[in-house]
Amino acid sequence: MSSTAACEHTKYERLRYVTENFQSLQGLTWVAVGSFLALSETENISGVAFPLWFKVLKLLGMGLPLVAFQYLPKYYERRFGSVEWRVGPPDAKLPIFALGFVVMFLVILLFGPAVGRYLDSVVLELSNAAHRMISDPGHRANLGPVLFLFVLLWPCFSRRTSGLQRQRRVFYCGSLVFWLCVLTFLPLRHPEVTQQTPWRTLNACWFGISFMLWGLYDHFMLVHLLPVGGRAKYDE
Repeated sequence: MSSTAACEHTKYERLRYVTENFQSLQGLTWVAVGSFLALSETENISGVAFPLWFKVLKLLGMGLPLVAFQYLPKYYERRFGSVEWRVGPPDAKLPIFALGFVVMFLVILLFGPAVGRYLDSVVLELSNAAHRMISDPGHRANLGPVLFLFVLLWPCFSRRTSGLQRQRRVFYCGSLVFWLCVLTFLPLRHPEVTQQTPWRTLNACWFGISFMLWGLYDHFMLVHLLPVGGRAKYDE
């Protein structure tokens, strides 16, 4: 009886997790977005002559955002069903949020250029200081991916999560460690790697590649949690 109850509890937790995170688990959407970003970022790879077929592929990739937000959500609805959110009371904070957004827009519009010039100088100085700390005055190592992913993942550690959410967190942290090793530590130990095309490609396209990997992981997790072929409908 205890094993049956544990099995039922596990099924309930899985269904609850999928219901609460159904939108974020639609990973193929982010694979398409990441592919578009990665193809766009190939322009930053200097000294590489791309063949004609790649230029055609890059041109076709311009339609990936349309595929991501127009067709893939319909695919997920046909494949896995849909989630209908319960309509709750109106949020009293919404007007305050809207007012804050308008004020922020006006501040950026009026003072954006001056603030941008100041931030550019500050960021440059901080970047130079960070590279001096790791004995990299030539800026061979790319610290951008590590800093960006660290800031992106930090909120995940500020709240309690379920076991399945912790699995996603571990995968995201694995990607952080991967970029740390490839783009930061490897150039410091082997400076000649920065002249090789594979490293330069990863260095330029890391942002889009990250979205592609995260999207594939989320998609396969959804397939694993809901291995069904028919339509389903859930209420949250």
